Amino acid sequence: GRVTRPALEASRVVLSDRFDLSTAASQVGGRGLSGERVRLFNEAATGGLRPDLTLVLDVPPGVGAARQVTSPLDCLSRAVDVSPGMAW
Repeated sequence: GRVTRPALEASRVVLSDRFDLSTAASQVGGRGLSGERVRLFNEAATGGLRPDLTLVLDVPPGVGAARQVTSPLDCLSRAVDVSPGMAW
């Protein structure tokens, strides 16, 4: 919000690699948390900001797993099972 909201208020285009959909995918799809609860937390965390457009890049599970091997994982990524055939 400290960067995004002022940029939007200045009519600038904002690109983000992750936003509320990635949180919902990992928390609801990956960890089994309540979709409504995650939505409420997302709303509070973003101050109600919503993207105008969301692009989902779908890659085969093996490609995603290979990328994780070559890049450091945050604690949330380590907690989510990336099983073959799993899609959120």
